[in-house]
Amino acid sequence: MLAEEEAWTPVGAVPVRWVTSDTMLSSLELPHEAPSLLCEECETRDALVWSEADAEACCATCCLLLYPRATNGKPHENFLKYRIRVVSQGDRSRALRQQQVLLVIFITCLVFFS
Repeated sequence: MLAEEEAWTPVGAVPVRWVTSDTMLSSLELPHEAPSLLCEECETRDALVWSEADAEACCATCCLLLYPRATNGKPHENFLKYRIRVVSQGDRSRALRQQQVLLVIFITCLVFFS
């Protein structure tokens, strides 16, 4: 496993923290500048990681379900090949929070009935 300093690599101008093992998920904390995203799988919990392989934000629980350990006990290949990272600026979730859905419905009604 990589040292903590080696897990950070620059992507564009935003530093990115790669998640190199499923055991790292339990101790991860979001940086204060990270956006508050909703998990695209369960749509109930806040997203913690971004999957580069699937281009989606997901929570720790869904990440473990999506990328289980191999039968030989090694972490999923997406962890080993730097395809999973902590969410960062610029990431967008396709899952909408309830308030966002209500706002879209409200605006649609205003436009439709005007």
